[in-house]
Amino acid sequence: MNSFYKKSSIFLILLFPILFIKQCEKRATHFVKEVAYIPCDESYSDIVGANFSTNCVNNLSKIPDFQLLSHNGDTITNSSLIGENYILHFFFAACPVVCKQNISKISDYIYAKDRYGNKPFEEEEIKILSISIDNDSPEEMRRYMGNFRDIDTGVQKKIDTNSNWFFLTGDKDYVRQFASSMSQFVENNFKSKDEDHYGYGHSEYVLLVDKEGFFRMNIDSLLWSAQTHNEMKILTKDIQALVLAQNSQEYKTIKISKENSDTISNSNNVKIMQ
Repeated sequence: MNSFYKKSSIFLILLFPILFIKQCEKRATHFVKEVAYIPCDESYSDIVGANFSTNCVNNLSKIPDFQLLSHNGDTITNSSLIGENYILHFFFAACPVVCKQNISKISDYIYAKDRYGNKPFEEEEIKILSISIDNDSPEEMRRYMGNFRDIDTGVQKKIDTNSNWFFLTGDKDYVRQFASSMSQFVENNFKSKDEDHYGYGHSEYVLLVDKEGFFRMNIDSLLWSAQTHNEMKILTKDIQALVLAQNSQEYKTIKISKENSDTISNSNNVKIMQ
């Protein structure tokens, strides 16, 4: 009898961790924080950095069509990026301060390895698009990537030309129109009373696009400024949440609903919580 109780106790002790892990997995996949879509709605016109795209599908804001040339001379389009999550922002190679600050923070939080050699994301989880507003040539962009240094510390942050970071270029007017179609500010010919050509300007914000080409926003209904460490930390967590949701079984059965874009459900109405 004692032997029976002893064996039963050992069995329960061994079984408990398995049941606990299974329950945790169940809870994790049933209640995943979802990074919200951006509706094509005038009420979202007060979103910092943007309002909504001119490209609307099922009343959700989607990346407009684009075609740009990469630093390696490849043509990159919105269609070629279907199936990929990516962030995008604007820069130009001759930018003295702001662009370098933005790229440094994107590198630190989204791209670069830490001191242990670990990257924040696997290359297949997120791509990075840095889009030139000054029609920089592929050669100029490759040189920029290879020589890039942190503007504050002077530390070299070389960007691998064969990695998941793509520097893109195109006609100035084309890029400006593309940015405008996403409610992003880009101006490559400021005018002033004293000078015909006053300078360049562009949005400091980072846009997040999911595998289906839809824009996402953070939990505060905002975009992410690449000028602040805090917002880039938030972006990192939001990308992690997006990837986790996409890897869950519930997300794999998604059909975007016009009536309910902030909650994803499977056939059993198990929700991924926003």
